[in-house]
Order: sequence, then structure tokens, then C-alpha cells
Amino acid sequence: MDGTYAQPYDDEKETLFGFTLGGPIIKNKLFFFANYENSEKSYPTQYTIDSPDVKFNPDLAQDLMSKIYDLANRQGYDYATSWADKDKNVKSQKAGLKLDWNINEFNKFSVRWSYVDAKQTLGLGGIATLNTTDHLYDFKSKTHSFSAELQSRISPNLSNEARVSYVSVRDERTSGQPAPSITIYKVGNGTMNIGNEYSSMANGLKQDIYTLEDNFTWYKGNHTLTFGTHNELYKFSNLFLQNLYGCYYFDTPDDFLNYYNGCGADGFGGDGKYIKNFYFTQANVEVTGNPRWAPEFSAAQLGFYVQDKWDVTDSFQLTYGLRMDMPLFFDTPAENAKFNEWATGKGYGFKTNQKLASTPMWSPRAHRPGTKRPRPCCAPGPD
Repeated sequence: MDGTYAQPYDDEKETLFGFTLGGPIIKNKLFFFANYENSEKSYPTQYTIDSPDVKFNPDLAQDLMSKIYDLANRQGYDYATSWADKDKNVKSQKAGLKLDWNINEFNKFSVRWSYVDAKQTLGLGGIATLNTTDHLYDFKSKTHSFSAELQSRISPNLSNEARVSYVSVRDERTSGQPAPSITIYKVGNGTMNIGNEYSSMANGLKQDIYTLEDNFTWYKGNHTLTFGTHNELYKFSNLFLQNLYGCYYFDTPDDFLNYYNGCGADGFGGDGKYIKNFYFTQANVEVTGNPRWAPEFSAAQLGFYVQDKWDVTDSFQLTYGLRMDMPLFFDTPAENAKFNEWATGKGYGFKTNQKLASTPMWSPRAHRPGTKRPRPCCAPGPD
């Protein structure tokens, strides 16, 4: 049977560039290693308003769009957008730098930095979905990581490893100019979306993580004793407000046209009964003082432990120890007086401005690894 089931895909594109470089800065003393990588992938958009096999009605969509332009102009808003026809792009940059310093025979120090910057375009639509360019959004993520480590040999029986690190993560969605989202169903056999995507109007997450760790090791006979601490501090800021500019949903094009025909010269006054759903969200100003409020909070986890790795015999080893972790919460949540009154009336005993308690958590452990297999006395050694 001769026939064509679908249009052939356009070529995908991918470019990759990078390098690594390393070597001594001071012979036998100071060394460096650096790397960089740039990657970009492009996936062609298969369906636009001009594609022949789409399920939505292109002419009807154009007519509806012209009326949305008209409403915006009547309201004094210069709304400029177009139908999405961009390729899907995935871009990333990665970089790193490491320095190793042999301070002396007993101390070695290293420091490392790494960076990742990535971006991906989403919301392109499909065979039954037609979107505008401001309905697309980029998901961006940037991460910086810094760490430093000092290894010290204090004596033949004593050693220490100290590490500090910091990680910064910034994630966000970015979309077009501020505009409400308008969705109209049954445009032919498809759906059209105009304006900002409803979850991308205010969406961002900031994370800062600090870590401090130290391990002191004492080799005493057939015991290896470790005394250590591992501590982390977290700081977060999370902005997430759906429907910040408003989201309108119309069940059919006729419903939208009826709403449009009822609007006055100022672009307002349409009959709301033709709107299937309307959503608008902002932070509770009575509680936050800011309609675009992003909650911020910080916390920490302190950890202290002691461990003994005991070579009981040549063929039996036992590891046992004790760890104590302590969560810490530094911020008291904001008060929602109305909710607190309601919860009190129900006898729940909870309040929104109640800080979590910090209680030590104890974790004993004991472990017997697999049986050691000592090398026979007559076995050949390494070359």
C-alpha cells in the first residue's frame, strides 16, 4: 500500500564544545585542573498554525486572536504576541576548576569550584494545541558549587580531614510580557492558549546550602577510631503563584465571541456567564504584606558521631558506633490569625506561627562486613 502517514521530521541539531586543561603550577607543589563544556540541542517544532495536519482550525484561531488584540487595545494595553513557531532548545554550560596544594609532607589542601547553567524551552504546543509565544516559558537553572578540603597527618597514628562547601541553586521559569492566560477549547478539534502559562507567571526557587564536616581518625592497635561532625545549613526562598495575572477559560469559540460582543468601548463589561472558569491568585496581603510574596526560611542539621572499626581477627572485622543528629529551625512561620482561630475552635491545637521543636535523634549502628581474605604468605606480590 502506497501512502504517507506523517510528514518527515526535520533534522535535529546538536553542538558540543569543550576542553580540559591541567598541569603543575609549581612543580611537585601546586597543580590545577580546569574544564569547560557548552552543549546546545535543537528539536524542530512539528506543529505550528501553518502545519497541514493540525486538528485546530487556523482561520478560526486567527479570528479569535484579532478580537483579543482588539480588547487589549480598548483597555489601553499594547499587547504584542504571535503564534509560537520556535524550535525547542536545550542549552547548558558546565565549567570547573580545581587546585591541589601539597603544603608539606603532612598536609594537603584542595579547593574546587563547579558551575552549571542550563535552560530549556517548554510549552510549544502540539497537533491539537496552538500556543502563543508568550505562553512558552524557559526553565532556567544555575548552580555554583564551592568546596575545600584539608587532609592532615598529625602523627603516624593520628590524621584529620576537614571539609567545607557551599552550593547555590537558582531555578526559575521565565515567560513573556505580563498578560492573562486565555484558553479557548473546541477551536476546530483543538485548543488555543494565549498569554502567560498559568504556572509560570511567578515561579522561582533559591537554595543556599552550607556544609561543614570534620573527621579525626586515631589508629590504635587493631582499632580505627573516628570522631566526627557533619553540619548543614539551608536557606530557601520559594516564589510560586499560579494565575497571578488571571486565567480565563472558554468552553467554545461561540462563548468567547458572546463575551467579546458584550464588552463596551473600554474593553470591559462582557457577560461573565460565558466564562467557563476564571482563576486569580495572589498572596494573602493581610498575612504577608506583599501580593507577590515568596516565603523564605532557614534550617540546619547538626551531626556528631563516633565510630570504631575493630579488626577482631585476621578474618573478622566489626564496625560499630553512635551518631546524634539535631535539626534546628530558625524561623517562626507567619501568623494566619483567622486559621488559628478556626483551629482553636476545632480543638486541633495547631497554629501557623508555631515553630517546630528541635529534638536530638540517636542512631546506634553495628556492622560486620564480608569476611576478609588475607593473602597467603607465599602469594606473589605486585610487580
